[in-house]
Amino acid sequence: LITVEDDRPKVEWREINICEIVSIEVDASKKNPSSVEKEIRDEIEKKDVKGKIVVLRVEGTLESGHRTDIDFRGLELFIKEKYARTIVKREVKLKSSVYEKYHTDSNTQAEIEREHTEEFSKLKLLNINNEEKTRLINEIVRYLSTERTEGETKQNYKERIISEIDTVLGFDKKVEEIENETELS
Repeated sequence: LITVEDDRPKVEWREINICEIVSIEVDASKKNPSSVEKEIRDEIEKKDVKGKIVVLRVEGTLESGHRTDIDFRGLELFIKEKYARTIVKREVKLKSSVYEKYHTDSNTQAEIEREHTEEFSKLKLLNINNEEKTRLINEIVRYLSTERTEGETKQNYKERIISEIDTVLGFDKKVEEIENETELS
């Protein structure tokens, strides 16, 4: 703040608090998504967030479930209902234990695909040899890595990928056989 006294400028520093910040930190380690969500809601209930910026930090490795199982949209609405000015989410350090078992130190996509193909081909999911399993896995990975085409909706993209994978696994032929048998009955 600058004022003039006796024809001399007088400078006075004053801190201006534009908006208060409320920080909410939740450790998701060894918890499931619903308990993390409940903990966040409980923390919000304890704090006065009206007119304030809410910084929500969630980190740790979930014991079960996926990070997408936490309803962050619902939590944002819940926070906004409490008249918070805005919400800033920091969930980059939130992990799922489901993915941790597939962690790899490989650097390239090819190395990662090779490692996972070897790992998945060990599974006894199908009554086929390892060479055929590897071929199926590589085909599925190829379809899963295709991108949406221009103008293609997310729903159409999802349906196309599922249809292509069904074809690779032969599900489309099995469904056709079942439909034919039903029609003959």
